[in-house]
Amino acid sequence: MSVYTLFFDGACAPNPGPGAWGAVLFPGDRVSDDEPPVPPLRIRDAVWAGSGLLGTSCTSNVAEYGGLIGGLRGAAAKLRDADPRPLLHVVGDSEVVLTQLSGTRNTTAPRLQALHAIASHLLSHFGTISIVPVPRGANTLADILAGAALRSTWGEVPLLRPCLLSTARLTVGGVTTPATHDLGSLGAEGGVCMLDSRWLRGLPSDAGGGLAAFRRLRRPPPHMVTVVGRARRYTILGMVHLEAVVALGGANPGSPAEGRRGRGPRPVRVSTSVNFAVVDELPVPAHVTTADASLERLWDAGIVMGGVRPIQAVFEPLYAQDPFWLDQNSYYPSSLFLSEGN
Repeated sequence: MSVYTLFFDGACAPNPGPGAWGAVLFPGDRVSDDEPPVPPLRIRDAVWAGSGLLGTSCTSNVAEYGGLIGGLRGAAAKLRDADPRPLLHVVGDSEVVLTQLSGTRNTTAPRLQALHAIASHLLSHFGTISIVPVPRGANTLADILAGAALRSTWGEVPLLRPCLLSTARLTVGGVTTPATHDLGSLGAEGGVCMLDSRWLRGLPSDAGGGLAAFRRLRRPPPHMVTVVGRARRYTILGMVHLEAVVALGGANPGSPAEGRRGRGPRPVRVSTSVNFAVVDELPVPAHVTTADASLERLWDAGIVMGGVRPIQAVFEPLYAQDPFWLDQNSYYPSSLFLSEGN
């Protein structure tokens, strides 16, 4: 059985504040009781190294988990074909993360529980696992990578200003929530639907929610690292498929479009399997985009704007208080849309 050593670390400045992670994978057993490890570790001897940005509301523990998750995903991808079940030494200087990972400490913090579930599932991709705490001075390379990432802006997926004229409705497993939506491209790949990690955890397990959902998360595409707004950045934890009903459009109560009988055009509804990016503490429960391939029927059917209460009313006081949101309203010209839904 092949042996590898994975060093991971997180950076957070201030605490809480912006975060980043770093990790490096070496062949062989690179851990000793001495500081620094013997022989000296050099980045050119690594088989893989990675780093990335995290959100702007990280704690040090969240950043450390980010390093562990990023490192395990990178190691799994690197070794998948060459050595799918190696012995892996997981090395870090975070007492909280390592003791939770080894099962000697529990956490009641929902955010850390979700991150722990992701990390535990990733560990199952390897053969034998050993959890190795080391002093900070023995984790220098991962720390350098995390610090460098913290000073970068690479890998951000910008969240465009949401459509402020109306919201969508998202229903998963009988649970309905308002969602922001955009009618154009989001990010480099033409559209990303997103779920708040807290909302996903609150869903019933038979609807695909709860902590078990985080064990099913797939690694996001390389370009999808964070979601950014005006003054906030949020971590994309992974991707998940959920059976969902998305409703968009319809007439506002009291609007002329309701007609004489007080009944306007019905919202366009699509029941489909939606691919969501799960975002760590997104300011809204969900965000949908008609650029997503699974929701193309919303666009094809014709979208009627203003079917749900204006976004400022739905998400007050969050909208006015959270610096994630941009200042400018973003109204789309009515000529883009058909006048009625189906």
